Amino acid sequence: MYRQIQTYDAIEMYNGSMMSPIVSLEDISSKQLVHIINDDHCYVCCTRNEQGTYSHMTHIFKELFEMLVKLPTPN
Repeated sequence: MYRQIQTYDAIEMYNGSMMSPIVSLEDISSKQLVHIINDDHCYVCCTRNEQGTYSHMTHIFKELFEMLVKLPTPN
């Protein structure tokens, strides 16, 4: 189960770019981190990969969906 935590100031993406998350979530048991970022006026969900940077996610779980629907339309 994921819970919202204090939003990170910045995360490093897999390509070396730095992004500022809008929302940060953490899995209570595994401590896996997930962030929602705004990239080119779109929300993108990212998860930490084995290298310690962040990659785009292909799946949206319940707690992440609930956070996304609360966000305003991206601009």
